[in-house]
Amino acid sequence: MPYLVTIIYIMWWGAITAEFRLWKEDSTWAWVFVPVLVLPVYTIAMNAYLQSYMLFASLFVGLGLYAVSYYSWCNYIIKGVLPFDIQEAVRSAGEKIESAKHTEMLTKPEIAINIKMPTKMQTGWNMILLAIALFFITWTGYAIQHGLIPNINWELIGLKEFAWSATYTYFLNILGLLLILSGLRFIKKTQI
Repeated sequence: MPYLVTIIYIMWWGAITAEFRLWKEDSTWAWVFVPVLVLPVYTIAMNAYLQSYMLFASLFVGLGLYAVSYYSWCNYIIKGVLPFDIQEAVRSAGEKIESAKHTEMLTKPEIAINIKMPTKMQTGWNMILLAIALFFITWTGYAIQHGLIPNINWELIGLKEFAWSATYTYFLNILGLLLILSGLRFIKKTQI
């Protein structure tokens, strides 16, 4: 089988080479030796890892890429045309760059950004709301871990290997308490 696939690659190489009549071009022969050297080794090595349909799919995707790239290369050698008219895109990009050099440089418009910082009262309430969210996360994690919420587990959420530990509970609760105390402090300062 490895040699049969190599022969198919060589047949494509021969057909494309015959179309462009590049038999006397030395670099053309390098294109045929790559599949001859690589494909048998690839097929034998990957046969141990891939199922047969995957192996054939990878070989024929490779054949398609090989044929397209070799055809494009031959087309460039004979006609000087790159695939998908890339030479036109390169030429027009060069022209645009040259014309941009001769035109006036555009000035950046001035943009006024007006960001209102939250007041101390808003900051305090935001801290308290964040603390409530942390308490909710703590309770939810604990409840899921100990089966207090029916039909919900870590695997269902997408955290198959995750396990809620007491460390998470302690850390999030302490952080929540600190946020509540800080938030109340902000609120108290604005009321005085």
